[in-house]
Amino acid sequence: MNNDIALIKPIEMQELDVRVVALQKDFTAVLSFCQQLSGLEDKEMCGEGRVFTCTSTLSRVRNKSKACNFPQDNLLMLMDICGNEAPLIWLADRRGYKLVPKETKWERIANEERTQRLAIENELWALRKSINGRRAF
Repeated sequence: MNNDIALIKPIEMQELDVRVVALQKDFTAVLSFCQQLSGLEDKEMCGEGRVFTCTSTLSRVRNKSKACNFPQDNLLMLMDICGNEAPLIWLADRRGYKLVPKETKWERIANEERTQRLAIENELWALRKSINGRRAF
């Protein structure tokens, strides 16, 4: 097993202009565009546990070989690794939809901070309880 699989981790999602993504002529083009925006090289996309099994598979997908299609089950991984949602945006636009996140960036940040604050408050409560319990002796 290749130990460097864990070295590629998802990066924060880039915000993309729908008009720029919509310029891609087909799904294969938007997959290449997604990778291009990330700055990742082909070899970083390929290998065990990655989007493509090998660079030759990636090449066949790009060249629209009838014997090789994009592994659709890896679409989410592709977007996570590349740090953009160009394929999702392109598909939604082609079908006439506009994507709206379930929560805004600021709502997500507020929820994360609230979770951290509650964890700290729980820890503080446990420490106070521990200290107060010792005083009783």
